[in-house]
Amino acid sequence: MLDYWNIQDVQLFEGGWQVFGNSIRNVFFMVVGVGMVLSMQEYISQGKPLSGYYKKEIKKAVQLVLLGGVM
Repeated sequence: MLDYWNIQDVQLFEGGWQVFGNSIRNVFFMVVGVGMVLSMQEYISQGKPLSGYYKKEIKKAVQLVLLGGVM
């Protein structure tokens, strides 16, 4: 906010903060990817068709988008 309103020059996207932000983003995507793979493997091991898995994931994604829109 200080940088946005030109109260104080804050360099959030340079140096250490940039490395920190990139690291957090990369770890987040890795955790999400691993979670999706494990979830799919569990679904397959139960003998359920993958179409049900994809429907479940799409339903969760739509709910998250709608919730984000409400916020």
